[in-house]
Amino acid sequence: MKIEIYTKDVELTSKLKEYIEKKVSSFDKILGKSDDERKCDFRLGKNTNAHIHGKIFFADVRVETPQKAYGAKIKGSTEYEVVDKIKDEILKKIRRHKDKSNSFLKRGGRKIKELLRMN
Repeated sequence: MKIEIYTKDVELTSKLKEYIEKKVSSFDKILGKSDDERKCDFRLGKNTNAHIHGKIFFADVRVETPQKAYGAKIKGSTEYEVVDKIKDEILKKIRRHKDKSNSFLKRGGRKIKELLRMN
């Protein structure tokens, strides 16, 4: 998976970059084999420089696969908290899509089996 990290008003340290790449690589485990066509745009930044407390950091992720694109936006109080929350949100969306498509296949198979039994 090709990962592009963009930042706004946040310094991208090597430690933070490795942390983001580690969390984003968990998407490959759910999506299956790694394709060159997959792309992940990760945006991390501050909402404003005026505030020093509260939910001042945001993360915006878009994972594009040949079948579907997944995206999420999260706000939080630290960079690492935002990365963890966004990872969980994207994984939830990927799992939901996979479950829906699997149940659709099973439902179709059930209908075909019912039709074959009637004849």
